[in-house]
Amino acid sequence: MKARSGVAAILALAVAGTPLAAAEPCRFDHAVYGEPESGYTLRFMPLDPARATSAGTLHVFEIVRPRRDKPLSGEIIGNNGVTRPHGFASLDCPPEGADDDCIYWDGVVYALGDRSAALLPRGDEPAPEVLLLSDFGRQIRYEDPDFDIGSDPLPWDVFAFKSCAP
Repeated sequence: MKARSGVAAILALAVAGTPLAAAEPCRFDHAVYGEPESGYTLRFMPLDPARATSAGTLHVFEIVRPRRDKPLSGEIIGNNGVTRPHGFASLDCPPEGADDDCIYWDGVVYALGDRSAALLPRGDEPAPEVLLLSDFGRQIRYEDPDFDIGSDPLPWDVFAFKSCAP
């Protein structure tokens, strides 16, 4: 599988400790990640502190999908470090909240590196080299009504650090 070879290369870089970021560490809430096989891009943004307190939201992000007009909106939520960080990505959800019709992905998110998986850092901490979005590729393939299995490369679950947004 082509996707697995790309994932193996990303993980090899992370395990070897090869720096993927610049010498100056990028804050996690400004990190941009890419999935190399499909061109999906995951971009984190600073979180409004009021949102974090009221909804248990730890991080907000968007996922840009190749050849699509609108990005997916995402959140990672948690509760006092007891559960694993749980993320979801949605599109055009009603104002009263997300439901199954507008959620394209939901699953646990891990930071990968140094031969281990870890919980995500806070927004003001350095961005990890690699992220694992559990079951992302399969869910996108089946939940995105515009996904064309004939022409869209199937995304994988592993995203590597690409850059630091201003």
